[in-house]
Amino acid sequence: MNNSNTIRLGWRVLAAIAFSAPFVWFFCRFILLAPIRDFDDFWHLWAGREIFESGSVPRIDPVCFTTAGIDWINLNWLAQLISYRSYLASGLAGPAAIAALLVFVVLFCHIVILSRCRILILPAALSLSLLLYRQSLSFSTRPQVYSFALVIFTYLGATF
Repeated sequence: MNNSNTIRLGWRVLAAIAFSAPFVWFFCRFILLAPIRDFDDFWHLWAGREIFESGSVPRIDPVCFTTAGIDWINLNWLAQLISYRSYLASGLAGPAAIAALLVFVVLFCHIVILSRCRILILPAALSLSLLLYRQSLSFSTRPQVYSFALVIFTYLGATF
């Protein structure tokens, strides 16, 4: 890639970020004002606390009455631990801020992908707006937010 292409790509990324900044600001404000909207988020915080206090991942879920005493594999232990540590640092806004940061990472990676595909700014901004709107409909601090970021990082890692 020559110097003029690099400069042009940089301007595209900056323009997309500038155009989407109001959406990002609104989205983050929305998240931080209503950090927990899903009852399952409290269960994930409990699991994170158990991992933090015991130093091991629980093998039986004593909280869920429908599966009490049944062996259980906690696939989300790292996200739960991170969420609980952020809860200790900042209260309920902590896990929401981590999730908002991960959504922003997904948004930024989306911008990088659109720029590499040479998509024009207006369609790119529309795509970013739809992405933010979709995220706001189902936003929670559940581990799926970590998965979104991991999937897009994997894609970018495989294509570079």
